[in-house]
Amino acid sequence: MIKKMISQEQDSLISVMKTINENALGIAFIVDEDQKLCGTITDGDIRRALLNDLALDTKVTNILSSDFVFGNKDESYESLMAKISDKVKIIPLI
Repeated sequence: MIKKMISQEQDSLISVMKTINENALGIAFIVDEDQKLCGTITDGDIRRALLNDLALDTKVTNILSSDFVFGNKDESYESLMAKISDKVKIIPLI
């Protein structure tokens, strides 16, 4: 399942949209060439980019924010659950 949620930082908006559509979770995790997590993109982020007249072939790095919620794999359940909210429904564990 996780492979269906990953896109590369050099991918276009349309490519990331396809990833989000395939995983049906509304989010894609963006990684660099070393598979290091760079950020997340939601279907809402792409929608806002398109409404701001960005083209579908725009590289995802143009809208990628490195300010995202994540958890550590050794973090407690309670701490992870505290990060979940109405706005944040899925968090990557690193």
